[in-house]
Formats: sequence, C-alpha cells, structure tokens
Amino acid sequence: AALALFLSVDEVAMQAYKSELIMAGNGLSNNVVAQAKSDSEPKKDIPAPPITATSSARALKIGADLKTLDAKMYGAYWCSHCFEQKQRLGKEAYYGNVQYVECSKEGLNSGAAFCKEQKVPGYP
Repeated sequence: AALALFLSVDEVAMQAYKSELIMAGNGLSNNVVAQAKSDSEPKKDIPAPPITATSSARALKIGADLKTLDAKMYGAYWCSHCFEQKQRLGKEAYYGNVQYVECSKEGLNSGAAFCKEQKVPGYP
C-alpha cells in the first residue's frame, strides 16, 4: 500500500505560479524566480530549493515510517508548502525515505504525466 501526501490547491492558484509575486511570496529564491523568467522560451529541469534543516529524532522516526509505507510526496519546485514540509522533516529524514514526484512539467525530473495519470488534485 502506498501513501500519498498532498493538499488540494485550486486551479487558479496552480495557474498563477508563474507570477513573480507569487513565487517570491512563496519563499523561493531569486535564482529560481529569475531562472523561470529569464526568457520567453519555457524552462525545463528547474530544481527545487535545497533542504537545509537538520532532522530531529522524531523526524527521523517519521521518515523511516514513511519509507516503510512506501510514501510518495507529490509536489512542485515552486510550491512553498512542499518546501515547508521538506524542511519540517529535514534533509536526513527526507532524502532516502520519501519518494518525491515532481508534478510541474518545468521541474527537475518532471513526473507531470504520472501526476496527471494518478489524478493528483493538488500538492503537497
């Protein structure tokens, strides 16, 4: 059995992500905003901000439990809520335990088609 982590995001909010104000307001770095807007040609393989938080003992336990459950996190590089959840777990608990599926077609290692196939209504 697989566990999927996601919250519903309305369609208007999903379409608004290209706005610099939305992206900057979501805490994304100026590099990500600039990379996404640098020219009129669509960008590909835009990485998510790196996880910098250190995992607590509780987060390490949660990470191990998520791995046992074969949990998947559906998200997008520009999503502040996705980044916030990753930061709450911390890098040690997240990497190697949570399978991340990038649902944005512009994101690094995009799984947008898989997200659509799985009918993911929103993320994280």
